[in-house]
Amino acid sequence: MREIVNIHVGQCGNQIGYDFWEGVCQEHSIQPDLTCADYELAEHHNTYFEEIDNGKFVPRAVLVDLEPGVHNRIAKQTYGSIFNPDMIYNDQPGSGNNFAMGFYSTGSEIIEEVMEGIRKQAEKCDCMEGFQLTHSLGGGTGSGLGSLVMQNLKGEFSDKMLTAYSVVPSIKNPEVVIQPYNSMLSMNYLIEECDSNVLISNDSLNNISQFSLKQKDVSISFINKIVKRAMLETTSSLRFGGFNNAGMRKLNTNLCPFPRLHFLTTTLAPLSNMQDKIYDVMGARELVRELFSSNNAICDVELTRGKLLTAAAIFRGDIESSAAESSLAKLKQKNSGEFVEWIPDSLLSSICSVPNADYSCSAVLLSNTTSIQSLFKTIDDTFTPLLKRKAYMHHYIREGMEWSEMSEAQMNMLDLINEYQQYEAATCDEEYEEDDDEEMEEEFGGFKTTHSHSDLHSTHASSCKE
Repeated sequence: MREIVNIHVGQCGNQIGYDFWEGVCQEHSIQPDLTCADYELAEHHNTYFEEIDNGKFVPRAVLVDLEPGVHNRIAKQTYGSIFNPDMIYNDQPGSGNNFAMGFYSTGSEIIEEVMEGIRKQAEKCDCMEGFQLTHSLGGGTGSGLGSLVMQNLKGEFSDKMLTAYSVVPSIKNPEVVIQPYNSMLSMNYLIEECDSNVLISNDSLNNISQFSLKQKDVSISFINKIVKRAMLETTSSLRFGGFNNAGMRKLNTNLCPFPRLHFLTTTLAPLSNMQDKIYDVMGARELVRELFSSNNAICDVELTRGKLLTAAAIFRGDIESSAAESSLAKLKQKNSGEFVEWIPDSLLSSICSVPNADYSCSAVLLSNTTSIQSLFKTIDDTFTPLLKRKAYMHHYIREGMEWSEMSEAQMNMLDLINEYQQYEAATCDEEYEEDDDEEMEEEFGGFKTTHSHSDLHSTHASSCKE
């Protein structure tokens, strides 16, 4: 299996990165001392782990922050010692929650050192497929330095895939007054540099914690556990072998019909607290029903207020492939108006027989839906009032950023919203415009490029071999 290097940037990115690796180690039977307790799973370790001497496995991970606090806390956790100390970077005074400090001033002083660590990780791979990056859009390090890392990755490893898991800060309860600036500027780089982007909303995570999981006192650690599960589910088809389980490149090809429309919404099933879990009878039909519920989405969107371009459902546990495909087909037929008609085979499915640690049967849906534009509009609505008055702008300019970059980022976001609206309204009956071919030729260096999804369902993933 092809290798994937993980990069965790900023406080939030490192926290959810640690929880993710804790879950990966548990699913792959990797102990805190780096040994493997079940060598039957050893054949699946290569994607995320490097095997070193004495049968030990080290995560293919680079941890980056502009202050050492979060790394010191991680080191005290159960699995805190699994990370290579040479791949941990934090020797800076911080970013002050300012995108410009993370991207231009403080971040620029550490970026070459970080890139050297990433190069070393890439050189250890036999056939690296790409990178996964976790970060937040609201803070200075996750947004600024995270964007700088993405820009350098695509400049140096342009042929490798880049998937980002991005946490969108709470709109209802903002922690930083300048987070609209940070979010908009970071989104500008996510649009241009990423191949796919899984958006995670703090507001949705809070709603799921309170109403679905019935948690009275919602803590950051509890919320991170939801993100951890989403990452474990979405990467299960990358980590465990089996027929036709999607790799990063194949998944991106199927889910992203256009280069800029690569923002994905994630829904989880089942979602219930441990006390109610014994009453849940989850088969393929029940899982599919929950997968298409907005209440189960970890991104703050209403799925029924847009149209679904493409989607991939990944089932885990003892699920019959025929039952999963049949349930998906029935749901699509019943709700045909919620799918674009010009991509006929828009639903993928794959099955991994290795179950989730907490559920015997579970599933995750990665969907590319036009309803994601509502989240972008919300970011723009909080950004525009500040920009009009140029409030707090001096904090960014004194770090070396030009004022025009703010308006350029906003225009790029508005263009993206218009693209989603265009494809949501498109029909099969529209006349084909030859001008589109000319634009394609110019954009892709003279080669005509078509985006065909007719072959997505030629085969489906069968159960993985454990």
